[in-house]
Amino acid sequence: MKRLAAVGVFAALLVPLGLFAVPAGAATPANSTVTAPNSGSVTVTWSGTIQPGNSNFGGATLRCFPATNPSADQVALTVNGLDANFYRTHRTSLKIRVDWTPSTNAAVNQLAMTTSEIDSTGARSSIQDSTSGVSPATAEYDNAFAPAGSYFAIDVCALTNASPQPYTASATLSSTPVAAVPGVSIGNQRLVNYEFDPAFQKTDDLQRRLRRRHPRQAGPGQRGPDSLHRP
Repeated sequence: MKRLAAVGVFAALLVPLGLFAVPAGAATPANSTVTAPNSGSVTVTWSGTIQPGNSNFGGATLRCFPATNPSADQVALTVNGLDANFYRTHRTSLKIRVDWTPSTNAAVNQLAMTTSEIDSTGARSSIQDSTSGVSPATAEYDNAFAPAGSYFAIDVCALTNASPQPYTASATLSSTPVAAVPGVSIGNQRLVNYEFDPAFQKTDDLQRRLRRRHPRQAGPGQRGPDSLHRP
């Protein structure tokens, strides 16, 4: 009896310290792994519930890191195969998305998402915030490198949340084969189309405009350009 009583007292001391507490709002599953496909796409999904609260952490810029209150859900996404050798013949896009249907209404159930890449030392980079509070929250990484030991951290938190808010999330890695181009470095860049001014798309128009702006002057004993067309 004395031994049981001692165990009970020890447990009572642990509860106020939070050592028996279950983390609130943990994502399921909390870890996922994808491997870059040669072509096409692969998708992983997870879900969770964000507890009531307001996690406007860091002032004007929201960062949904686990230190927010209430705690953010964090998923660690490991991506294999994104190295320099792979990018010699491929281009990739990693799209992350969080969806929710407001449990009360859209004015009081607003979530946010912060994504980042964490290297083997624990340092964060490539941080993106999706803080509109309106479903869906999205992020995209184009041609990202994923060295060994690194992972993408996807944190979901309450922008302002009056009631427990369930959500679903997904990460889709798409890969497209391309012809190998030696000596070209790859970065996290998005290519956009550029269209030349239509006024200069025809060679004849360009030549006429240049002649009007920069008329050719005939030197001594030379005939001007217009005289070449005279009989």
